Amino acid sequence: MGVSQGVGGCESQTSNNPINLPRCTCALWIPDERPHTSGARLVDASTSVYTHAISSTAISFDIPSDLPAGYYHLWVMSNAVPSDFKIVGVNLPPAAPAAPAGPSAGYAGYSYSFTASAVDPAGAQVRYGWDWDGNGTVDEWSALGASGWTDTRTHSYGSPGAYNIKVKAENDAGGSSGWSAVKAFTASAVPPSPGTWRAGGAMSTPRRLHTATVLPSGKVLISGGYNGGTLSTAELYDPVAGSFAATGSMSTPREHQTATLLPNGKVLISGGLNGGAGHSTAELYDPSSGSFATTGSMSTPRDWHTATLLPNGKVLISGGIAAAGISPRLSSMTLQLAHLPQRQHVHAAGCSHGDSSSKREGPHLGRF
Repeated sequence: MGVSQGVGGCESQTSNNPINLPRCTCALWIPDERPHTSGARLVDASTSVYTHAISSTAISFDIPSDLPAGYYHLWVMSNAVPSDFKIVGVNLPPAAPAAPAGPSAGYAGYSYSFTASAVDPAGAQVRYGWDWDGNGTVDEWSALGASGWTDTRTHSYGSPGAYNIKVKAENDAGGSSGWSAVKAFTASAVPPSPGTWRAGGAMSTPRRLHTATVLPSGKVLISGGYNGGTLSTAELYDPVAGSFAATGSMSTPREHQTATLLPNGKVLISGGLNGGAGHSTAELYDPSSGSFATTGSMSTPRDWHTATLLPNGKVLISGGIAAAGISPRLSSMTLQLAHLPQRQHVHAAGCSHGDSSSKREGPHLGRF
């Protein structure tokens, strides 16, 4: 024999599947219509310990307002004899919301909208508590709304950084869910207004006479240069984070070198100076591994030269200076095969001219 219940917003059921009762008036009856003059009794479902007697000679009764949340056996008493029970949940908390929906990145100082929703098993009203920095403390509560309603909340972060956003639900009886999964949000520095400048991050090493190459990822490769001595170190600038980070070092210290982005995403570093000695060597930077690897050498050491990517993927190296100081300008050209399916190698083609006006060097940037 099953027990049915209804009224007070509860669905009528006759099976022993768990149901949830709010703090409201619910009606109980026995399907064969036997009277239950002694009312009903609640017994803790996990311990079978008698909890509350609900005395009533009427069909309906009130769930006690001080009853702890949990699952119970709801016994119907027929002439003081238990007749049957149903497993019920009393004042169960709302289900935990899913991770808040909203953007994953934005700018510090700008407002962004996030949404969350949760259902209360008894259909009670719910409100949402928002934790904007992921420390487990509610920073902001919404108003109460119907079970399952969606709260849309805007928030802004005052400084750049990575933040974890969480939300929890609470019903009007004080039953609280656990925290939702985390929504990660990255706040970046605000971009400057058109025509204005702002301070950016600082390189880890002061340098001049270096190269700066924009990579396909949007980051910028800074390589070599001079700071009291020729540098082999390199670093990457992240425009989203506004900061520099070290990456692999070149095999040879260089200044006045060239850096050419190749179609495969690697960067060709060629020539340059090291303590007054010119380089004929070259190397490739691989962004996927963050490392440099040597490749073929030019036929002539040179700095202040040019390096031009051609439509066929080769790089034209032309002109420059053979060594620092009093070394002559070069009139030769080197055609560098920067990327081949199997291997990289160097072809050089030179030509000499009696007229010194045919000799050339790269754009003169000036010495410091």
